[in-house]
Amino acid sequence: AIREVYAGRAVIGKAVAEQMAAAEENGPISRRELEVLGLVRQGFTNAEIGRLLGISERTAKAHVGALLAKLQAADRAEAVARGFERGLLKT
Repeated sequence: AIREVYAGRAVIGKAVAEQMAAAEENGPISRRELEVLGLVRQGFTNAEIGRLLGISERTAKAHVGALLAKLQAADRAEAVARGFERGLLKT
């Protein structure tokens, strides 16, 4: 690993590589999904997200579901934590 870094290449652990591969399988996070993630961070429900963004509650729920899959998160709190870990959300 030291030789790889010294040669200018990045070294990542197996768990991180697996997460990155799984995230790529689910596609990139869209601009709308980032908006939804920001609202999830603020504690809004799907119904509230829908009203704020001018979309149906069902569509808001679909965006949240897509985020959970793309971020490999079990719930909304974990999705927010992963958002911070990946630099999608700022403090």
